[in-house]
Amino acid sequence: MKGTLINAPEIAYLNSVRMYSHSATGRMRLAIYDNDPTTRTLLWQSGPIANTAQNDWIVAQISDGAPPSLRLDPGSYWLAWQVDTTVNAPSYSNGSANSGFWIPRSFDYFCPAMTVAQSTITAENWSVCLDYTAATATPSLTPTPSLTETPSLTPSLTPTETPTPTASDTLTPSPSASETPTSSPTATDALTPTPTPTEKPNGWIIQ
Repeated sequence: MKGTLINAPEIAYLNSVRMYSHSATGRMRLAIYDNDPTTRTLLWQSGPIANTAQNDWIVAQISDGAPPSLRLDPGSYWLAWQVDTTVNAPSYSNGSANSGFWIPRSFDYFCPAMTVAQSTITAENWSVCLDYTAATATPSLTPTPSLTETPSLTPSLTPTETPTPTASDTLTPSPSASETPTSSPTATDALTPTPTPTEKPNGWIIQ
């Protein structure tokens, strides 16, 4: 069994796993392990696949394996493979240090877990591919501002102050009492009649 390090750049719902083959020979099994630093746990594995790919990709559908669906969070994983032939069918290139491993094992189901101590770390990189559907980001909820009710302005009539007449003392003229003089009888001196001059003829007045 051999494996190569792969990276998931985002949350991925896997559709298929692919491996390039130069020779349509034998059968192949594919698997995915996590990258725990001490014990790598099996996440998914295919059944045996007849290799009919000549210089082409061998495709293993996730739904045909166990479990039938797989989600990967962003991070590093190991894609492992087995073949039941000695023909160099898988496509290989030399990679960076610690990017591959191998464990002596017969062609069979993958082990549910393997310790790092069990494997030999290599720089072998194998041509593999993950076909996945990216998770749709859940939009963050922008709070909808609650509508503050703007009161409609009802025009309030400012009352024009009608002056209330102050009771000014309107003097209704009271008729001033005209003093009706009460004539007190004054003692009148008895007039002595002055003798009327006797008119003499020819306009003379004789006193």
